[in-house]
Amino acid sequence: MTQRICGQVVRVEGPAFRVRGTDGTEWHGVVRGRLKKGKRTATAPVCIGDEVEVTPLSEGQAVIERVLPRRTCLVRRTPLGGRRTHGKAPPVQVLAANVDVVVIVVPAPAVRSTVIDRFLQVASSGGVQPVLCVNKMDLVPEPAARQHVAEVVTPYIRSGIPVVLTSAATRQGVDELAALLRGNLVAFIGPSGAGKTSLLNALCPGLDLRTREVDARGRGRHTTTTSAIYDIGGALVVDTPGLREVAFALDEKDAGDPLLLFEDIAGLAARSRFQDCSHVHEPGCAVKAAVACGELDEARYREYLRLRRALERSPSD
Repeated sequence: MTQRICGQVVRVEGPAFRVRGTDGTEWHGVVRGRLKKGKRTATAPVCIGDEVEVTPLSEGQAVIERVLPRRTCLVRRTPLGGRRTHGKAPPVQVLAANVDVVVIVVPAPAVRSTVIDRFLQVASSGGVQPVLCVNKMDLVPEPAARQHVAEVVTPYIRSGIPVVLTSAATRQGVDELAALLRGNLVAFIGPSGAGKTSLLNALCPGLDLRTREVDARGRGRHTTTTSAIYDIGGALVVDTPGLREVAFALDEKDAGDPLLLFEDIAGLAARSRFQDCSHVHEPGCAVKAAVACGELDEARYREYLRLRRALERSPSD
C-alpha cells in the first residue's frame, strides 16, 4: 500500500491542484471522489493553502485523500447571483487557508470605508491578521485627494491595524509592505482593479504576472483566474482572483457582532452599565461617554454604527 504524504496546496486551477511536499517535491493532484461527494458547507472541498494528505500515483501525479484541519480560513458567502438552496444556508467560498496575514488592497482614487470594512470582516471572522494597503497613490497627487485618503485610514491606524500607502508604479511603500510580509504566508484580497497583481510584480520584479487595465466604467477586470502561492522576498504570498462582492460569512455565534472589528470600542463596551448594551441609545453606555469626552474618535464611533446597521441587514442564514 502506497504511503500517504503530507503537503500544501500551492496552486488551484479549476479542478486541478498542485501540491508541494515538505521536501519541496511537487505533484499535480486531483481530489478523491469521496471528498467531492461528502457533506460540506463550502463550494469546494480543497482550496489554496490547504494542508493535505496525498497518495502519489506516478511521477508527478497524486490524489488528494484528506484535508487537514485549517488554522485560519478566509471565506465569503457565495455571490448574490449564485444558486441558493431553499431553507438552507448558502455555501461559503473558501478563498485561502492557513494564512498568517491578509493584505486588503484598495485603490486610493476610490477608497471607501464601506469596502474596507467588508474585507476586514472576512479577515476577522477567519482569524487572520489584516494589513490595509491603499494602492495607486500616484493617481491621487492632489493635496485634497490625499487628505481624503488620510481621513479614511486614520480610524484603522488608531485601532491598531497596520496601514501602508503604496504605488506599484512608483514603488512608494513597496519596501515597507515587503517588511510586513516577510516570514509569513500571506493572502492578497481586494476589489478588482485595486492593483493586487501589479503590487506582487513590484514586490518581486521578474514575477511577470498578467495585468489588465480597468474597464470603461472604472471597474477592474478579473485578471487572475487561478489561485497560487509565490515565494516573494522571504514571504509566501497567495494571489486570489479579484472580488467585486464580499458578503459576510460569520459563525452563528459571531453574527451581528460588529465589535469583532473594533477592539478599542470592545474594551470600552465592557465598562457599560448593561451587558447587552448596543452602544446606540442605552443610558450608562461607556462607549458614548468616551465619544463625549474625546477618549474615542467620533468618526470611529460612526463607523461602528454604520457597520452595525450593515450587519443587522445582512442575512444570518
